[in-house]
Parts: sequence; C-alpha cells; structure tokens
Amino acid sequence: TCEDCGKRPGFCDKAECLAISGCEFTPGDWWGDRWGTCIKEDGGSSGTGGGSIGDIKPYEEWIVKYAKENNIEPSFVAAVMRTESNFDSSAVSPTGCTGLMQFCSGAARSHGLCDPSGCSIRDDRINPEKNIEAGSRYLSELVYGFNEYNDKYKFALASYNGGAGVVRSAAEDAGGLDSGWNRVSEK
Repeated sequence: TCEDCGKRPGFCDKAECLAISGCEFTPGDWWGDRWGTCIKEDGGSSGTGGGSIGDIKPYEEWIVKYAKENNIEPSFVAAVMRTESNFDSSAVSPTGCTGLMQFCSGAARSHGLCDPSGCSIRDDRINPEKNIEAGSRYLSELVYGFNEYNDKYKFALASYNGGAGVVRSAAEDAGGLDSGWNRVSEK
C-alpha cells in the first residue's frame, strides 16, 4: 500500500516506492545523499532490465541536471527510469522501446532522439544523457499538462506509457476536472 512506502524492502526510499506503486508522488521526496545506497539487490524483476536494481551512479549528474531544468524532482525521473529500464542504458523492450527511459520510435522522433524520418537514420535512444534529457522533458510536459488534477503525478505516469490523449479522454469520460485518479483508472 502507499502508506507502507519507505518501509518496503527493495526500495531506496519513499519517492521511488510511490512512483513505482502508482501512488501520489509528493515533490520534495528525493534521494539526496541516498543515491549511493540505491545500488542493491531486490531479487525481483522490475523494469525491462529485470533482476537486481542497476547502478544509478553513472546517471546521477544528468538526472539532477535535467530534472531541475524541467522543474521536476530528480527522484521522479529516477523512479521512472528504474521501472522502465532498471538503469540499463541498452535495454530494449519486446515492443522495441529503447534506452533508460524506454522510448519507442514515434516518441523518440517527437522528442528529438531519432531523426524525424526514422530511427534507422539517427538513433540516440541508447545515449544515456540524451535519453535522460528527453525523458525528463517529457515527464515534465506530462506532469504540468495535468496540473489541474490533484493526482497529476498518477496521470503523468499513466500517460508516459499509455499516451496523454488516452488518459485525458478517460479523465473527461470520468467527469473532467473533478475526477480523481480512482474514477479515471476504472475507465
């Protein structure tokens, strides 16, 4: 449950647990000095990488830089990255989504990771810095795109995988601005 976040084994802290669990994420909960302690085994399979939690250290500087440039919490970016790729910059999903933040070709083109004509011409999805930069910008667009909702982080996480149009349509079907995440997630 969301109340247990921060106490569950295999999670580095409350922010990661909240984001991965789909619970409400509160800005201000970020890893700070705990980055180094996040390199541990969890024994489960999470993200595309599966198995143990990967090493976040090589990406720490970029996560902080691009999260702050896009006015979102670094832990939010790191939690999505852990879920999507398990901090494996060369991760490829069964659907072809690639890199730390798992961009598929269409999203990669629209976020500047691939040539507008296609990823076969230029593909920067496995470039960790460019992937984190694009992913942070995209997450920020999603969070602030749902700014009118109390549960904007849940809407942003759902949109990251399902598409903002689909999530916004479900929110409108559930009652628009007054709809909470629970009503929308039922749609």
